[in-house]
Amino acid sequence: MSKQRFLLFMISLLWLTAVIGGYYVSHKPITPQIVLAWLSHGWSLLAALMWLSLAGGLGARLYPASDTPPLTRLALQVAVGLGVWSVIALIWSGLIGINLGWALGMISLGGALLWRDVISWWRNWAALPPFWREAGSLGRGIALGVGLIFLFTLPVALAPPLKFDALVYHLSLPQETLLTGRLVYDPANMFWGMPQAAQMGYLLAMALGGAPAAAALGWLVGLTAVIGLLGFSSTRFGRRAGWVTVAALLGGYSLAASLSWAYVDWHTILFGFSALALLECCLAADDSRTLWLAGIFAGLAIGTKYTAGVVWLGGAVVLATAGKPSRFKLLLIFTLGAALAVFPWLSKNLAATGNPFYPFGYPAGAMTPLRLSLYQQQPIEGGWLDFFLLPLRATFYGVENATLLGRPGYNSSLGPLLLGLAPLALLWRGKAKEWGFVRRVGLFSLVGWIVGGLGGRFYGHLIRTHLYFAIFPALALLAGAGFAALGNLRLPGVRTARLGGALVWLALGFNLVQIGEETLERRAWEVLLGTRTPEQYQIDNLGWYAPAMEAVRDLPEGKRALLLWEPRGFYCAPRCDPDETLDHWMDALRTFGSATAVLDDWRARGYTHLLFYDLGVEFIRASDSRYQLSEWIALDGILADLPAVERFGEGYTLYALESP
Repeated sequence: MSKQRFLLFMISLLWLTAVIGGYYVSHKPITPQIVLAWLSHGWSLLAALMWLSLAGGLGARLYPASDTPPLTRLALQVAVGLGVWSVIALIWSGLIGINLGWALGMISLGGALLWRDVISWWRNWAALPPFWREAGSLGRGIALGVGLIFLFTLPVALAPPLKFDALVYHLSLPQETLLTGRLVYDPANMFWGMPQAAQMGYLLAMALGGAPAAAALGWLVGLTAVIGLLGFSSTRFGRRAGWVTVAALLGGYSLAASLSWAYVDWHTILFGFSALALLECCLAADDSRTLWLAGIFAGLAIGTKYTAGVVWLGGAVVLATAGKPSRFKLLLIFTLGAALAVFPWLSKNLAATGNPFYPFGYPAGAMTPLRLSLYQQQPIEGGWLDFFLLPLRATFYGVENATLLGRPGYNSSLGPLLLGLAPLALLWRGKAKEWGFVRRVGLFSLVGWIVGGLGGRFYGHLIRTHLYFAIFPALALLAGAGFAALGNLRLPGVRTARLGGALVWLALGFNLVQIGEETLERRAWEVLLGTRTPEQYQIDNLGWYAPAMEAVRDLPEGKRALLLWEPRGFYCAPRCDPDETLDHWMDALRTFGSATAVLDDWRARGYTHLLFYDLGVEFIRASDSRYQLSEWIALDGILADLPAVERFGEGYTLYALESP
């Protein structure tokens, strides 16, 4: 090329670059706000991924499990790491405190010490591509649907949190620890006494990337649990049945949508699956050493949610009926492992309140006899049909937020595949080894059925299906076995496996459509892309709650608001105390005897404002018979005398509580 041509080329290139640059100076396709949103969400996801990787690396160091299939191994190692990190975070946040600096230090030190183990853990993921290549049309269709479910739920996870329990305590408790600098007892939120194994992971993630990082960590935990279940089921029943196992678990709205909610249910699913997998390894290989870890996983499930104790009970029944000469020794090992894992969380409560099971059992801390009775004596829903027909009724009547819709209180939408396929496991005609596994998984699931059914007959809250999600990996495995059994039924001219697979696709597809529609309706993608502000997203999805919380959050320094009939305190912290069990008014009035004395007490405790949830109290008045008419009259009287500072539509009213 001649110098003249080269010079002409460079001039042309510079001209084209200058024109393009000049055009986009005045026609900005990407604003600074969009770039900042991308960076913020990217960092939140990266922070969650770093903590998950460190959990996997720590698990690989402590539990190499070289003889375990890779996909199962990667899930077990994450479960080990999450459990250890939760105890580290508990001790560290209680003694020293957690903040951005400490979180960066911990993740840097962990990376320096565990980088080889982290790489080893990541190598397990290389076993996933063959599951796609060898899946066949059925498996690939399910894989595509499952992938889209995770894709649709990720923007919701990275957007500002919306779901009820996350705003009440799953995210509020880690947020409080960050705001106060240390983990300290909070008498204003009785849920502080709940097990917090999952919340400790959320705490570490929030310290780096805020609430979206915590929700993204929960999303990644769900992904890990699904991958582990896929690998484990495939080794028992084959690749196609492995994919159907995953489809059965994600074929219901509640389990799929909750991937993005920053709840703790997917932690219990991971720990429940891990306990079941190692329990089976112990019984199959007669190896009592793995039983210690199985017990620890059962204890971690309890350390995440008390009702996940059904994992320990199911495992104990399986061991007791295993026919092993040393079954009582095995049962003792399993129980001691569980007790060891639960001990830190019971010790936290004992040290803070004197009650290891706070807020349950007996009065302690802020749980007065009255508050305890109000919380524990919730109305019983349904009848004994809910015990004997629990799988059918929970499937057909279970709807997310059913209580608010006036439906039976199962409060979860499970989809049709678990109920449709799990009973077909009775048709299994495979090898005796696999049939023994199916029987043990069935017994494990039956224990969950009995516990959930009886619990709902004696305590109203225990009818809710999500409290027992820890046993759902067992139900999903039964569904996989049922599909394999269906495929083995040979009929002339009928491709039974293909017909069953089409029905599985149909159910998963319907759920995918619902999840996708919800993501689009919430406009979570716009928040992720930076074209919609988080504030507008909250208003669109939370209604008058969002501006009411902003008003409380913007109160002048030294002002604090007490919330009545509003349990969600995440967005007004630290300027508010929420009504976490909807009993502030009843407890105060019955304790002090008069409305005047109640107001004096609230003022003495430093409250300067009262945020009243008008719609919430209307719901309670119509549905809670424990209130007396005189208590409602007294409430109306004080509200008439208090000056209203601001009203937020028909939803909320902010009153001034300061003495005139």
